[in-house]
Amino acid sequence: MIDQIQICDRCKAIKKQDIAYIKKTYSDCKIQIGCCNLCGIGRSKPFIIYNHVPIIADTFEEVIKKLEERRKSS
Repeated sequence: MIDQIQICDRCKAIKKQDIAYIKKTYSDCKIQIGCCNLCGIGRSKPFIIYNHVPIIADTFEEVIKKLEERRKSS
């Protein structure tokens, strides 16, 4: 099964360079970009959704660290 990453391109906490990083680094995953309906969280904290599970942290770097941990455990 191919891993899936969803990223919101409308939330203020995710920057364009963050989306570019995800696309480049995780090209082996199916990446969907668009509203994820987590607007309340996305106003203040970066997040991604990995295989239907939200990964939320205070910084984008922490999100990536949590994503890597989750990918290793699955």
